[in-house]
Amino acid sequence: MNVTFKAAVAALILAVALARSVAAGPLEDALDAAEHHDYATAIGRWRPLADQGEVDAQYNLGVMYDKGQGVTRDYAIAVSWFRKAADQGFAPAQLSLGVHV
Repeated sequence: MNVTFKAAVAALILAVALARSVAAGPLEDALDAAEHHDYATAIGRWRPLADQGEVDAQYNLGVMYDKGQGVTRDYAIAVSWFRKAADQGFAPAQLSLGVHV
């Protein structure tokens, strides 16, 4: 393998990695935090988005309350967030409502 090809592959990998970090927004940042068990950060990032009607954030807050991750487990609050997302046609939230209601 020649050096030019290796350099081109390395540059491509770096460009893809940088593009992903630039494309990441609050939703992705919150998901990354939740995956690393930093639930306080995840909730802090999702809540303002959920309050603005962002369906993914609403659903994810429902999951956090359903599982008691970073908050006290509260099925009523979980159902409230699931319902907001479900009312927008978000299928995972509709399924979660079917489990809880």
